[in-house]
Amino acid sequence: MELKATGITNLYRSTHGVYYWLVKIKGVPRKGSLKTKSKSVAKSKLWRSIEAARARYEGRKDSDQNSSLVTLGDWAAEWLRREQDRPNIKPSTKYDYEKKIKGIENAPIMSVPFARLGQKECAEWWRDLNENVAPVTANARYRVFHAVIVLAMEETGRTDNPARKLKRKPVRRTVRKIPGAQEIRKLSQTIREQGKRHSLECAAMVEFAAYCGARPAEVAAIRAEDIDGDWLVIRGGEDGTKNHEERLVPINKALRQVIEREGFEQRTGKLFHIKSTTRALHNACERLEMDAVTPYTLRHFFATSCMEAGVDVATVADWMGHKDGGVLLLKTYTHVRRAHSLREAARLDF
Repeated sequence: MELKATGITNLYRSTHGVYYWLVKIKGVPRKGSLKTKSKSVAKSKLWRSIEAARARYEGRKDSDQNSSLVTLGDWAAEWLRREQDRPNIKPSTKYDYEKKIKGIENAPIMSVPFARLGQKECAEWWRDLNENVAPVTANARYRVFHAVIVLAMEETGRTDNPARKLKRKPVRRTVRKIPGAQEIRKLSQTIREQGKRHSLECAAMVEFAAYCGARPAEVAAIRAEDIDGDWLVIRGGEDGTKNHEERLVPINKALRQVIEREGFEQRTGKLFHIKSTTRALHNACERLEMDAVTPYTLRHFFATSCMEAGVDVATVADWMGHKDGGVLLLKTYTHVRRAHSLREAARLDF
């Protein structure tokens, strides 16, 4: 393997495109892989990797700032601290990371010094975790566990990943039970008929969410000024949307009827003062003896309805705030994908 200079001191690139650091330590040339083909990533890792190598070859236990980070649990706490200090990270994301760290912090593996952590300990941790939690939860904790390992490797200069043989557990995908338009109207009607303090608002919120496809938190944050002519502006409130970007959703006929009936355009400020319709939907489903419907099910209803109506997948993804052009939609709504494929195939004429 040949290394070529990049014009940046101590940074080299192999013939395979992988970047390496190369430096003399105690008079002896030393090198190490930065494990990336991205020059910008390599530059960000260069100094830390060289400092870690110097500490290792000069017999120092740790580099200065990491002297107190010994066990995997120490590194987990450090990873969480850094993530929570990141600019522009949403409070909900910080809370999610904190929950995932709490889910693994009491495992025996977290008391093992990272320098002595091996594949055996990682495999035992992964096996025990999968015996106690659902695959989705296990995979979510694995992502955080892997991120902690990567951080510790970058900071200490360790080159072998003790968790490299761990594989995410397969998750069985099932066809979602999505209510139809008639069922959505029944749910809204039975909620409205309860005559409780927030019944009318809950009913309106259910319909609004079902016909605009916004996430539950985005619906709760919508203000009267977000209704702009033929468009609904999804802003996400103080914390913003999931990807921090506002988006426009065209106001369809059903959504326009809700807006006009409730007089939303004549209001000011937030349209809804309740945060969620979870309890109202749960009770309504019990009364109607329907399968459970949650606020997020209303978003699924919107996506399904749009795709069944023939709206192209990329457009639906844009309305819902997905940044992948529809990949997630096609992966999630399998039953709709098949109908969509048949409908598109019928248009072919050779």
